[in-house]
Amino acid sequence: MTRTGKIARLPLAIRDQLNRRLLDNEPGPSLLEWLNSLPDVQAILTADFASQPISPANLSQWKNGGYSDWLTRRDALALARDLDDKEALGDDSLAGAFADKLARWLSLHYASVAVQTLASEDPDDDPDARQRRLRRLCADVTALQREAHNAQRISLERERLQIQLSNAEWQRKKDIHDAEIRSLDLQSLRDTLASAAPNPPASGLGPPTSDLRPPTSDLRPPTPPPTTNDDQF
Repeated sequence: MTRTGKIARLPLAIRDQLNRRLLDNEPGPSLLEWLNSLPDVQAILTADFASQPISPANLSQWKNGGYSDWLTRRDALALARDLDDKEALGDDSLAGAFADKLARWLSLHYASVAVQTLASEDPDDDPDARQRRLRRLCADVTALQREAHNAQRISLERERLQIQLSNAEWQRKKDIHDAEIRSLDLQSLRDTLASAAPNPPASGLGPPTSDLRPPTSDLRPPTPPPTTNDDQF
């Protein structure tokens, strides 16, 4: 809710200081004298409120509005700090996430109020009225149990999702490891095949020239046989 009164338009630092002085039960006349004497307050009153000073009615409206909101916020922040401080709570059952701690804290206070309400009843009161109060209490307790069960279900679902994510991450790392092993095995096989292959001849060198020449043959005609005396005649 946005407030637009004279005090609500003041700077945050001045409003906080006013709230703290109200918390200390400083009298209204003293607060009004202090506020209307501040230069920043006078500038805002001149610009937006025709130089009309902050009145007792303005201060009363602030106490019922902005100051009440400030107290609520202050108490809520104090509760939040206490819920985060195990020593302040004094009970291990209030450990855990903030929302869980807040729910347990509210449940404990509800149980305390319920016990006090039932204990303060007059036995001679209308039995029907007592039954109506008990039915309302039972309905509230049922709602609390339903919320507790929902919280447990959400917690289990969160744990299941976490396990799935962990398994997926493990599988991803395993696939990367297997791929690296296969790559190393393939490289090792290539190295083995390369070392077993015969070395090729040196570049630019061939077999000896004599090996390339065909065997020589005697191309001279055969020697005629020697003549006999009979051939001479």
